Amino acid sequence: MIGRYLDLSTAHLGAREMHDAAHQLHGSGPRVIAHEHGLWVHVSQEPAEAFEGETVHLRESFPHLLAALRLARVLGSDVFWINFDADGERHEQLPVYEW
Repeated sequence: MIGRYLDLSTAHLGAREMHDAAHQLHGSGPRVIAHEHGLWVHVSQEPAEAFEGETVHLRESFPHLLAALRLARVLGSDVFWINFDADGERHEQLPVYEW
């Protein structure tokens, strides 16, 4: 199976959320892979109820990451990853933080 990924700017997370996602989510949230210019974040393909259950802990500490994950799910069931990249696209439905 070949899937798509969503390319987003790291500015959608902000510096602290970006750092915390890279260092704190391992094993307690979506799979995160740090790279030189940002992060790859896995998009769950679970049904909506299961997805919302999995993300309860993200609401408080990672609200912007959760918003991006929800956006990816709306864009299609074949979006398996989000690439947060310093040169990534800025999406009009997500907030932007200059850092």
